[in-house]
Formats: sequence, structure tokens, C-alpha cells
Amino acid sequence: TALVLLAVLGLGWNFMGGHREPVYQGKTAKEWFAQLYAARVSGAGLDEEAQSKAVHALRTLGPNAVSYLVRVAFLPPKESAFQKFFASVWRRFHPKDAPFLSPEGARMESVHALSRIKPPAQVLLPLLDKALNGADAVSRRQALILLGCAGDGAEQGVPYLTAALKAKEPSESELAVQSLRNLGPRAKPALPAMIEALATSP
Repeated sequence: TALVLLAVLGLGWNFMGGHREPVYQGKTAKEWFAQLYAARVSGAGLDEEAQSKAVHALRTLGPNAVSYLVRVAFLPPKESAFQKFFASVWRRFHPKDAPFLSPEGARMESVHALSRIKPPAQVLLPLLDKALNGADAVSRRQALILLGCAGDGAEQGVPYLTAALKAKEPSESELAVQSLRNLGPRAKPALPAMIEALATSP
């Protein structure tokens, strides 16, 4: 259930938040994210109505939801011993509920959520600045993916993606191309560099 899943999210990731966390229809961003995930994996098919409701709620919560989802997107991908133990217990006692969401799964689901809500660049970019300009390659690659999720003002992130096209690490240039494609016409300024990168790729 969503409530039990929420407990997993809170205990496993240590993102309990404050007592005055903004809510929409009585639920926090964390709870709506849990509902979105549960709706994506529920039953034999996807619960589109529940997904749409969760996406709308996350959009309504605005910067608070975006900040939470970005934090989840940068979780360490490796599971701790506690998380592995909790996952085994979850699968044993809740075989019909939504699967336990591992850190890596959480990272992937948060990217999906951000791609659905398409936050404005003025909200998203400040949250990615440290990763984009830092030395940690894993965080930088994740930030490049998230740039492709931006909505209004997405062109503000194009310079970062254009620079990444020339990165020595092939995975970074590939992710930059992917995000530029996701941005569509808003990525037009990067088109010459993108064509050059594709032409010179092995």
C-alpha cells in the first residue's frame, strides 16, 4: 500500500522532512511520489488515472516537490545492508504490493517523475548547479539527464549540454545528446555541436 511504501521511503532514505512540509490534498511530495510509483507498477497494467493525479499534485506542490525529487535522484545508487534486509522482509510479507523501491530504483523513478512534471528551469537549474560543476562524474551524469526534464526556460540548460557533447567521457556526451533530444526545438542552439558530436562518435 502507499502508506507502507511511504514508510519505506522515509526510513530507507532518511528523508522524513519537517513537520510543516507543504501538502496538497493532505499529502506531501514524498507521499505523492510514492503514489506515482505504486500506480506505475500496480496490478497487471498501469493505473493512468492515479498517475495523472499524482503528477498534477507534484506540479501543484511546485519547488518543494522538485527539490524533493532532485534529492532522491542523487541518492547513492548502492543499497546499504539495512535496505537489503528491509527489501527481503518487504517482499516476503507484501508480495502483492508495490515492490520495495531500492536506491537505484528510486533514482530512476524520480527522473521519470521529473520528466512528467517538467519543472521550470529557474527552479531546476539551481538544484543541479553543484553537480554540473563538480568533480563527481556520477552526479554530473545524473544532472545531465535531469536537464532533459526541464520545462519552461529549458534552453537555459542547453549550454551545459553543449559543453558535455565535447566531454572526454563518452557516456557524458551520449547523455547530453539524449537530453537535447528530449528538449526538442528548445535545443536548437546546440544543433551544430550535436551534429559534430554524432559525426565524430565511434
